[in-house]
Amino acid sequence: MTVYAVYPEPTVHSGLYSADRGGFFDQVTPLEWHKIVYDNQSVAYSYYEKVFQIDADTPLDTVFLTTVGVTKSDNNYISLETKRSYDQTWQERGCAPLRTQEYQVVHYSTDRTTCRGKRMPTGPDPLTAKVTCEEGYRAEGSH
Repeated sequence: MTVYAVYPEPTVHSGLYSADRGGFFDQVTPLEWHKIVYDNQSVAYSYYEKVFQIDADTPLDTVFLTTVGVTKSDNNYISLETKRSYDQTWQERGCAPLRTQEYQVVHYSTDRTTCRGKRMPTGPDPLTAKVTCEEGYRAEGSH
């Protein structure tokens, strides 16, 4: 991520943002930003190879957000730029595991799952599930 030079020095934030969590909950730290001060006193920021972890506890409203603004001497903040990701990889996708009856086993067409444990197709073919009886059992009514 690169934030182009701004004068006066901008206030920057970048990371995972959730309104449900009250704002940024995983963001680039001041030590991870690379700061360049130019001769005219404008300042640019960038960071590289930052990894954000997404798991089952990540809120569903999470977006990747970068904000750039200027904080005035009276602590008023003036927003200059906001970049927000709506990439589908942040969204909940996939199918919840099937609920089974006692002695049933589900065989899915793929082992691929989302970070929230939902099943996903591996390519253009749809996800399928085959429900069978556990070994030693048979379906009611079958001989």
